[in-house]
Amino acid sequence: MDEIVLDLETKNLIPPDRDLSKLEISIVCIYSYQLDRYFCFKETELDKLRPFLQNSKLIGFAINRFDLPVLSRYINFSPKSSFDILEEIELDLGQRVSLGLLAEINLGIKKTENGILAVEYYRNGQLDELEKYCQKDVRLVKLLYDQLKDKGYLYVPGEINSEIVKWKYLL
Repeated sequence: MDEIVLDLETKNLIPPDRDLSKLEISIVCIYSYQLDRYFCFKETELDKLRPFLQNSKLIGFAINRFDLPVLSRYINFSPKSSFDILEEIELDLGQRVSLGLLAEINLGIKKTENGILAVEYYRNGQLDELEKYCQKDVRLVKLLYDQLKDKGYLYVPGEINSEIVKWKYLL
């Protein structure tokens, strides 16, 4: 079974009513552990994505609440399982944390862009920049997941006095 790290970007921002069915995918990027390779798919190429998702473990950051519901409107697939780093931290520690902050604390990598910029890239026709942005997020999630597999923990900022907590999780 392959493990697939997944992230997607949308053409539009989450509406005030938080109705994800109003979102349109601009790009989906993945990393396949089995193939040791990154792939990106535009909205018109999502049929090529399905074989990667079937019977795979999907890994991401907020994928259960965002990426997978949005993607499921476009293609029918059935992953073996999913691992959502943000969801697991929330369940265990009762708090949310940004991907950028996790990457900075654990990897020493600053995330300088956000999803709003990804929408702007799409609207401005900067599809190469959009792909780079999405692929960077996939890379960050992959590196965090690798650390979690290798070391069994991630550092997470605590809610009190911004102390750093060693969050242990066995995969």
